[in-house]
Amino acid sequence: RAGKEGIAISIITPAEEFRVRRLQRFTKADITKHTLPTKDEIIEYRNNELMGTLEKWLIRDRCKQELVMVESLMEGGHDPMKIAAVALKMARAKERQRPIWEISALKPPRSKSGRNSRNDRRGGNRDRSSGNRDRSSGDRSKRRAASKVSHETGMIRISMNIGKNQQIRPRDIVGTLAYQADIPGSEVGKIFIENKYSLVDIPEKYVSRVMSKSGEMKIRKFTIDVKNA
Repeated sequence: RAGKEGIAISIITPAEEFRVRRLQRFTKADITKHTLPTKDEIIEYRNNELMGTLEKWLIRDRCKQELVMVESLMEGGHDPMKIAAVALKMARAKERQRPIWEISALKPPRSKSGRNSRNDRRGGNRDRSSGNRDRSSGDRSKRRAASKVSHETGMIRISMNIGKNQQIRPRDIVGTLAYQADIPGSEVGKIFIENKYSLVDIPEKYVSRVMSKSGEMKIRKFTIDVKNA
């Protein structure tokens, strides 16, 4: 915070808790542990925010022109309850809120052969760019060739024209598909990130939706072209 007052928030994995303890000892600061909010808690918070704003405007009572419009709609035969509900729906649409997907429970990493290696602490990486790398170029070629076909039931593998050269991460791809293609992030399957392209597994029912966004979706300044792998 550069000496300024405020609250610092760090999002960590169970494998990184030892760093927090080390930081706490070094700074002699109180670090309070909180859990990430659930999907229901986020929705409840958003609803309460909207209701709070609505109550403020009801107290102000500065909506004479809008009352005339509502009366006109009621004279046209519309239900006042439905008019109010539609008005709230329109107000919420302007918030442009990102979709919410469930977060699975985090589990501490398991050590192999009774010892914790650096790779164990880091956990798995969805793009398979680290960890068990093939030692020979022949093995790497076979792995890449095999990775172009999804072996998961109901999943289709697509190709994107972005990769390690653009410093793309799995969470960039998941977030983009969830927000710009309106796909639940929890349903995105395996992700393989190569230097010049990435392979992503998505449910077959969402393929046409993703393809229709080809050339429109962006990650930072990079435009995404999508093709069948």
